[in-house]
Amino acid sequence: MRTAIRRVALGAAAGALAALAAGCSSSGPASPASATSSAGTSTSAGTSTSAGTSASAGTSASASTSASAAASYTIGLVPFSGEEPTSMAAIHGIEAVAKQRGWSTTFIDPGGVTAQSVAAIQTLVDKHVNLIVSTVFPADSLAAGVLAAKGAGIPVIAAGGSTGPGVEANWDVGKADGKLLVSELAAVTHGTGNLLVFQYTPGVACDERVATLKQYLKTAHFSSVTYDEVPIPGQVQAGYKFGQAWLASHSGPGAIFGCFDDPTVGALAAIKQAGRTNITTFGVDGSTAALSAVKAGTMTATVWINGYGLGEEMAAAIPGLIKRGVGGAPLELAAPAVLVDQSNIAAFLKQYPTALSGQ
Repeated sequence: MRTAIRRVALGAAAGALAALAAGCSSSGPASPASATSSAGTSTSAGTSTSAGTSASAGTSASASTSASAAASYTIGLVPFSGEEPTSMAAIHGIEAVAKQRGWSTTFIDPGGVTAQSVAAIQTLVDKHVNLIVSTVFPADSLAAGVLAAKGAGIPVIAAGGSTGPGVEANWDVGKADGKLLVSELAAVTHGTGNLLVFQYTPGVACDERVATLKQYLKTAHFSSVTYDEVPIPGQVQAGYKFGQAWLASHSGPGAIFGCFDDPTVGALAAIKQAGRTNITTFGVDGSTAALSAVKAGTMTATVWINGYGLGEEMAAAIPGLIKRGVGGAPLELAAPAVLVDQSNIAAFLKQYPTALSGQ
């Protein structure tokens, strides 16, 4: 176990962020005529628009930069799913900054379905938004949408997805946090016993975390390794069912590694039902349910991704990204994350008191 709060810092990405933020203090694009002015009005099923209340918020103290700082943008928001905690925390962080700066936002929930995400992006292109935010899905799976956006000169940026044709920047939430979780798995299990792995192959971040795990497995000595593909929606229920079946066929000590928290949280109920005390459990996201389980001692560890802080960082970069336009060199950044286990849960909650409420 670790006693210190371990973080994934932005490191070298800070320079890129600073450069993008500098776009806020140079003469930016004119306020778009297409920005919506209504607040909270419904535009279609699963779609909502909102407008910030303070057009002057975020204005630079320098007179030469006030025009750019007060620019009004319309930002399209397409998270993986309205039920996925990290994506939604990031979206809320962006919305908060947008409100402060007087930007408008249009939110469309694709419900974790690739085709719906593509359709959402195409809808936002038709609405002539200034920038689109996507999460989780890789650029190639969203090609029809993001290439339409690129053709219209609209930058698309991602969190937990990937850069590629049509996606100008991505904040990674898979590689660094995967290393944190695999390191904890190794420290707790010493690479022995049985291992159940919950994977979700359509998600870039999940694939990256499982790839890191597989590298470790080359030198580990687990008695058996079982992989189960988790569906979305229905990931919590799937975790329970897969966990129940795995527990029934593996009586010895074991560990459950979830490439995200939800299926691991679902498996906790199966572990309790089976009366097993020799199973350790791991996940990523730092969801409210996972953090509560770590606090209660029923889950071994989770990697909390500071989704709200990530959203704030993405929002700070938006003016520069809009000015930068499309077709530039891809920007690869990283989301801030913290490993949370029994040794540091109290200190973590003291430092991040709103984490249990999903912020």
